[in-house]
Amino acid sequence: MALLLYHLFTCIAYFSPLLGSLMADSYLGRFKVIFYVSIFYVIGHILLSFGSIHNLPTFLRFGLDYTGLFVIAVCTGGIKPCVSAFAADQFEESQKNERSQFFSFFYFAINAKNIAFNVVKCIGSALRNKYFQDSKEKRQDWLEYAMPEYTQEMVTSVRSFIDVAIIFMPLILFWALFDQQASTWVIQAQNMNCRVGHLTIMAEQMSFINPLLIIILVPVFEMLIFPCLKKCLNVTPLRKMAIGGVLASLAFVVAGFVQLGVNGTLPIIPAERQICLWTLPDTTAALNSSATPLLLKGESRLVEAESYIIGGHPIQLHDYAGKGVVVIKCNFRPLILPFTVHKPQRTMVIYLMVENSNSLYNGTITATNSRDEVICGVTLATSNASDGNSFFNLKLPILSDGLIYLKYGMKCEEKCEHERIEFGMGSVYVAHLNGSVMVFTNLVESNGMSLLWTIPQYLLLTMGEILISVTGLEFAYSQSSADMKSVLQIRIVINMQALWLMTVFLGNLIDAMISGSHFVTRPAHEFFFYAFLMLIVMIIFIFLGEKCPLK
Repeated sequence: MALLLYHLFTCIAYFSPLLGSLMADSYLGRFKVIFYVSIFYVIGHILLSFGSIHNLPTFLRFGLDYTGLFVIAVCTGGIKPCVSAFAADQFEESQKNERSQFFSFFYFAINAKNIAFNVVKCIGSALRNKYFQDSKEKRQDWLEYAMPEYTQEMVTSVRSFIDVAIIFMPLILFWALFDQQASTWVIQAQNMNCRVGHLTIMAEQMSFINPLLIIILVPVFEMLIFPCLKKCLNVTPLRKMAIGGVLASLAFVVAGFVQLGVNGTLPIIPAERQICLWTLPDTTAALNSSATPLLLKGESRLVEAESYIIGGHPIQLHDYAGKGVVVIKCNFRPLILPFTVHKPQRTMVIYLMVENSNSLYNGTITATNSRDEVICGVTLATSNASDGNSFFNLKLPILSDGLIYLKYGMKCEEKCEHERIEFGMGSVYVAHLNGSVMVFTNLVESNGMSLLWTIPQYLLLTMGEILISVTGLEFAYSQSSADMKSVLQIRIVINMQALWLMTVFLGNLIDAMISGSHFVTRPAHEFFFYAFLMLIVMIIFIFLGEKCPLK
C-alpha cells in the first residue's frame, strides 16, 4: 500500500501542473494562482502535522494524512508550472538570451489549453486533408497537408515535437526505475543491517548517495570519460542515453541479487490457517492429532492451527492462526506466547516468558547501554504481544557500541541479575526466565547484509541518470524548433522540456501498477522484472533513434 500511495502521489504531482497552467494563463494569472494555491499548500502540510498526533483515533489520523497528501499533490500543479514562468517574466526584453537559457532548465507547462488547440488541431488537420479530401499535390511529409491552414513554422514545430516524443516514450520506464530509490529501495534497505561500525544509518538516508554521486560524477564524465570516448567513438546524445538505460537495467539486476541475500534473514510468514510453532527447549516435543512427532525447524515450523500435545499437555492453537506461537514446557501447564511474525524496522524485539511460580515474577527488568543509561524497562512477566509496554522494542541512537545490558530482579536497587546481549537489528528474541537465568531463543534472525551493499546499485543508477536525464534535457532542447525555444514567440504549450517531465508522471504510473499492485510477488523477482523491461525498452529506443530523422 505504501508503494502504491507513493507513486500515486507522484503521478498527481506531475499531472496537476497541466491544470495549474491552464488556470494561470486563462483565468487568474500566474501571481494569483501561486498566491492562492500556496495557502492551500500550507493547509495540506498542517493537515499532515495534525495527522502525526498519536492521541487521535486511527481513522481520523489516516483521513488527515491522506487528505493532506492529496491537497499537497494537487496544489503542486499551481506552483510547479507557474513559479519558473513567473520568474522568467521578471527578465527584461534585452535579456532574451538569459531568459531562453532559464527556460531550457526550468520551463514546464503553461497554457495547457494550447495542447488541444495547437498541436492536436494541426495533426488533425493534416490527417483530414490527406485521407478525407482530394489533394492532387503530393507532400514530402504528411504533416505538410496541414498547410496553408497552419504555417510552415507551426508544422516544423509539431514535427520536431512528434519526432522527439516518439524517442522519449520508451524512456518513461527509466523514471519508473529511478523513482524507486524512495520506495522499493528504501524497503529493501529497511531489512538490511544499517549499522556501520558504531554508526547507525536510517534506510531513508541512503538517498543522499544519489546527489553526492551526481556532484562527483558529472565533472568526471564531462572532463574525463566523454573526452576520452570522443577520441575513438562518435559520442551522440542518443548513444549516451542508450548506455544510460543499460546501466539503469544493470542497477536493478544488482538490486535483485542484493535482495536475494536479504531474503536469507526474512522470517517465514504463516498462511491464514497456519501457525509458526516453537517448542522450548525441545524442538521435537510436539505431537499432532495423529500422534506424529514434529521436527520444528525452518519451514517445518509451519503447521496447521489445530490441537497439539506438548510436554504431555493437550494445547488448543486454533485461535492463533496466522501467528507465531512459542510454547515452553513447564511442570504444571505450558507457557504460551502468540505474536505476529514480522521483521522489525531498525529495532530489536525481545519478548519475555516468566512462570507465575518464579520467585522473580512481577519484578522489574530494565535495558541499559554501556554508559548505564536506561533505555526502557518493563515488568518481569510473560509478554502480551499486543501490549507494547510488556516487551522490549529496542532502538539504538545514531552512535552506539551496540551492547545492551539487561538488569532484572525484585528490587533492583539492592540486588540485580545481569545479562549482556549484542544488538541485532531486525531480530526477534524470546527470553525465558529459568530460575534466575535468562535463556534467549532467536525467533527472527537479525539483518545480515550490510546497507553498504546497496552502493553499487546507486552508483549504476546515478551513472544512468547522468547519461539519460542530463543528456536528454540537452537533446530535447537541441531538437526544439526556434519558436519552441523562444519565450516571446511561444505558441505550443508543451515544449520538449515539459514533455520530458511528463515522462516522470508516466513512469510513476507504471510503478503504481506494478509495485503497488504486487503484480510480481517476490521483491527480488520484481527487480529482475524491471531490469528486463528496461533492457527491452532500450532496444526499442535504439531502433526508434535510428528511424527518426533528427537534427
